[in-house]
Amino acid sequence: MNFAIRSLQTCYHFFIQIRNYLYNHGLFRVTNILVPVVSVGNISFGGTGKTPMVIWIAQQIQKAGFTVVILSRGYKRRSYFTKVVSDTEKIRLSPRRAGDEPYLIAHKLPGVPVIVSRNRVRGAAKAKKRFKPDVILLDDGFQHRRLARTVDIVLLDSPEALHNNVFLREPLKNLRRADVVVFTKYDLYENAADIQGEMVKTLSCPVFRARYKPAFIRNDEKKHPATILDKKTVWLVAGIAKPEYFRHTIKQAGAHISREFIYRDHARYSRWRMRRIIRKFRNSSANYLITTEKDWHKLKRWIPPETPCYYLDIDVDIYRASLFLKLIFDAAYLYKTEDIIE
Repeated sequence: MNFAIRSLQTCYHFFIQIRNYLYNHGLFRVTNILVPVVSVGNISFGGTGKTPMVIWIAQQIQKAGFTVVILSRGYKRRSYFTKVVSDTEKIRLSPRRAGDEPYLIAHKLPGVPVIVSRNRVRGAAKAKKRFKPDVILLDDGFQHRRLARTVDIVLLDSPEALHNNVFLREPLKNLRRADVVVFTKYDLYENAADIQGEMVKTLSCPVFRARYKPAFIRNDEKKHPATILDKKTVWLVAGIAKPEYFRHTIKQAGAHISREFIYRDHARYSRWRMRRIIRKFRNSSANYLITTEKDWHKLKRWIPPETPCYYLDIDVDIYRASLFLKLIFDAAYLYKTEDIIE
């Protein structure tokens, strides 16, 4: 980092540390709602893979027979106050009113309530009162200290963070608050096991590693295995924080990327923008137009039915996943009756 950015980070971290000091010494109140809260967060600015991880953990909790509610801030949503994005029956809000990630989570987890609220305590209280969950899964919650949590999971996607070579939301030393760290996108690094070992020594907490594998390409009508992309030429359209891994995942499936339309995170698409892209695509020799699942829900209304446009559906692959889940379940008191030894 250059001097100006490092100076800005130093000032920013100074105020963050004052806030953390006030929480650590009881001068700011922490509220316990008496329901296990599992937080998934990070210390970098987006792009670590929180949303797929939240979805995967919620699916595992469901499979184990427990009920879960997802609580999110709903970053850049076009609504106010505490809102129920989805309940046990259906999705209640549009992507704009819910926020990109909460809407995606609701779409991927039918029957799992999703709530958005800037006030996490109020949102958690509403989740407890209305849905009576066994656990609340807090999306992007590491910096939100006011709501007490049972487990703090933090995702890191870059070994550079260990040496303060990237702009962070708070100092690396604050990871001592974390109960578990997950090194995501490790398949970008040949020495992933060595990086994981360095993280264990630096952070002094359990460190797991995860990657995101291409599973399917799909849209609202069709679904194909990701292997269909092998030796095909594709165009990419995405508005995400770190598109590098999206490219990497597409290349994992064997595709050749001939052109990209990459926009800022949470980009809004228009009829004019998509018409321009589709017109160029039709005049090319590319086979598919590929986007992310988050972007698909925003741009699909502008896609003509005959256009071969799909989003990439991914699988979360965690090394030693059973141990990772055991740590979460034990900390959150998620035990079946037959598992309790008297």
